[in-house]
Amino acid sequence: MTPQLALQTVPTAPTPPRALRSAGRARALSSSPSSSPPLSLVKPHDAAPATAPKGVVVERHTHDVDEARTSVGQLFCDHRLEPRGGSELSLDLRGFQHSGVGVVRLDYGTDVQIEPGRLESFYLVQVPLAGRAAVRQGGAEVVSTPRTASVLGPDAPVSMRWDAGTPQLILYAHRSVVAGYAAAALGRKVSSRLDFALDFDLTTPAASAWRRTLGYAAAEVDADSPCLDDARWVRHVRSVLVGQLFEAHRCSLSEELTTGAPATSRAVAAAKTLVDDDPAAAHTVEDLARHAGVSVRALQEGFRRQLGTTPMEYVRSCRLEAAHRALRAADPTEASVTDLATAAGFTHLGRFSVDYRKRFGCSPSATLRS
Repeated sequence: MTPQLALQTVPTAPTPPRALRSAGRARALSSSPSSSPPLSLVKPHDAAPATAPKGVVVERHTHDVDEARTSVGQLFCDHRLEPRGGSELSLDLRGFQHSGVGVVRLDYGTDVQIEPGRLESFYLVQVPLAGRAAVRQGGAEVVSTPRTASVLGPDAPVSMRWDAGTPQLILYAHRSVVAGYAAAALGRKVSSRLDFALDFDLTTPAASAWRRTLGYAAAEVDADSPCLDDARWVRHVRSVLVGQLFEAHRCSLSEELTTGAPATSRAVAAAKTLVDDDPAAAHTVEDLARHAGVSVRALQEGFRRQLGTTPMEYVRSCRLEAAHRALRAADPTEASVTDLATAAGFTHLGRFSVDYRKRFGCSPSATLRS
């Protein structure tokens, strides 16, 4: 989908099958309309993220237009889908939703017209991996390409035309998640309408950083990574993706978000102490700012000025130190790098190993054996 889609109200999704209601992540796979019933794994879109399952991975491939519309609609919202190309529709869908955010790869395999109306309860950031898509929301229009994403808000009607050969990587964010980050960033509740510009230039340094984060999250979904079952990882990626979006793209709150005094030394010390006391806790920059009694922006600027780093880089540094101490003290015949890294708060062993080697000049396993 694309910038600020205006969609019709989505009916409440039916209760998932018993096998998919169990704790942990549910997975739905289908290759044809007859191979399984319509997807019913995602929360109704008027529900708060807290009511969603712990996590849902959906993969669907079909040539049937109704099946494609149903599958995509249950991830996002009800919409009208009309193939316009001469070739057959060939849906290729893979996505993951958890805690009010989702990362989705979507390709229709032919020209399609998509009319979702108002999205109402969520934002979409759509990044073409190739090709082009014409996106219109409200009075704004953009031709989206791999260099220009579209950012759709919940309040204005959306209309899109995707060319054949335009697979897209999409970030879904429930409006409560976006509003919550904005409130934390400003240090106050956001009562006004929050809109992003429809066109999102992906060539700037900040936008390139956001795009890399989205690509990293998509790679974890593609690999069916164990990270998808870890609520700490999901919370962290959600915070980074939404936070980087505010930093990289224009919105109705941009002026307020870029002004304001930095946090005092007392506020920085309060956040720092919270991390020092328990580095492995599921810290996000919003949580640290709330604990310190300041806005996210003020805390970030305070850390930069007083410590020469960011709040989350400080968290990672403390976790690396904790893991290093644990590895040096552990018995290599009884302990494993994975267990000790997890206990220190790391959810991705590969990235932990890279960061550890950069910091200490050797691998975690070498430290454990020494």
